[in-house]
Amino acid sequence: MLIHFVIALGAWLVLLVVSSNLVGFLVRGFFPNPAMQKLAVDSDDFINALAQDHQRSERRMNFVAAALITAFLFALYHFWNIGLVIAAVIIMAARVPDLIWEIKHGSKLRLIDMRRPRFYILSTVLSWVSLPVVWYALYRM
Repeated sequence: MLIHFVIALGAWLVLLVVSSNLVGFLVRGFFPNPAMQKLAVDSDDFINALAQDHQRSERRMNFVAAALITAFLFALYHFWNIGLVIAAVIIMAARVPDLIWEIKHGSKLRLIDMRRPRFYILSTVLSWVSLPVVWYALYRM
């Protein structure tokens, strides 16, 4: 039984890293970087052109990220089961509010941050809820 938990924990960590990074690519393209917008407004034509090129490349990255997320979820379903897909979607959903907060405030969300949003506890709980879902998907489905 202990080895099952260790394997599930390892699978959950891999799922956590991959899902968080994939959803990070997608969400960051939807919200413009405030520093980049300020730089584009306050500078000359060359810097403004570079900022516009940066925005176009972020839009292209959105398409790539959406395709990668779709392929990742399909691969999870095809090679394992729907339980791991559900766990990955839970992890992605838990990460989205934190990413939006980080983009809007320009800093990484820290535990000691007093400006943390009200949903901080909920998103943390959702991340941990995905661990038993992974265990159930690996050993009970």
